[in-house]
Amino acid sequence: MIYIFRVDIGYKTGIGHVKRCIAIAKEIKKRDLDVLFIVKGLNNKVSSLLSPERISYFIMPSEVNYKDEFKYISEFKIENNAHFILDVSYSKTLNDLNNFELYIKELKDNYKYVSLIDGFLNSCVTSFLDLPIDILLIPYVGAEDSILKTKAKRILLGENYFIFDPDDIPNIKSREIHNENANKVLITAGGSDPNGLTIKVIEATNFIEDNHLVLKCVIGPEFDQEYVKEIMSLIRNSKHEIILIKRPKMLSDLMTWSDFTVSASGLTKYLLAATGTPSILISIDKEHADINSSFDQINSSNHLGILNEISTDKIAQEIKNLIIFKSRRAAMSKAGNNAINANGNTKVVDELININMD
Repeated sequence: MIYIFRVDIGYKTGIGHVKRCIAIAKEIKKRDLDVLFIVKGLNNKVSSLLSPERISYFIMPSEVNYKDEFKYISEFKIENNAHFILDVSYSKTLNDLNNFELYIKELKDNYKYVSLIDGFLNSCVTSFLDLPIDILLIPYVGAEDSILKTKAKRILLGENYFIFDPDDIPNIKSREIHNENANKVLITAGGSDPNGLTIKVIEATNFIEDNHLVLKCVIGPEFDQEYVKEIMSLIRNSKHEIILIKRPKMLSDLMTWSDFTVSASGLTKYLLAATGTPSILISIDKEHADINSSFDQINSSNHLGILNEISTDKIAQEIKNLIIFKSRRAAMSKAGNNAINANGNTKVVDELININMD
């Protein structure tokens, strides 16, 4: 059997879906099974992510829609004894549900297994459609409460199925909180930071005068160059030591270096919790804030709200609190370790393989 990953990569969808599928694929390959990616999107990004992993792939033109996608895939001459795994639950799919449903039915009629990695809350396709799929995976805190229409053979819900980059897994362990006063802070705002979170956090640190901080700021692969210049201008006038980290290979190394992290509230929060890294989370919009509400319950972070609704003063005050209160950082670290573990990759692949035994 071959496992076929159907995923997109682009400026709006980012690279997170592809990286998650790569993590699953690497676990499958460890078991001497074959994988293939069918990717729609940025050709140079596809090659840079998949070629180093020695993963075979086809690139599908971006203009191919769900109405025509099965016809296009059939030209690849994929064996019928294949397991398709789709990670495409975002706005483009949600805006074309009728054709997506027909596409899934075509896949199921022609290949042995079809599974879906779905989104959460308003991004959850299976809350709208009863798709003929074999496995449904929604690997997020609070997913167990989802109202679903699917009758999938196996439904995998919750953070115990969260997928991590295998390179990060050695850093997923409990950590000791030693420093009475924290001074090492990581700032990470995703691949492009379109809403200016990095700058707002740096500006907030200028309100902190009693402590000298060492800040490491992650510059993602899609940061606008003019935006980077603005960041560098702020650095020159900062009261603290600020180091720019461009395209880090392993974000978990930076997390474990930090005393705490200020981050956008995307999926990075799961790695922060799993590595026992105390954190301040800021959402870029209401959708992210709503999704984060379930995650708040594990108490590994403090979610301040939506970026354009919070002041630099508020960010500065929370940074001050984490600098001063060791007990608070320790409680966050322990809560994260207790809630999130590194077993998701193997659990998911076990399910993908064991479906053959039903």
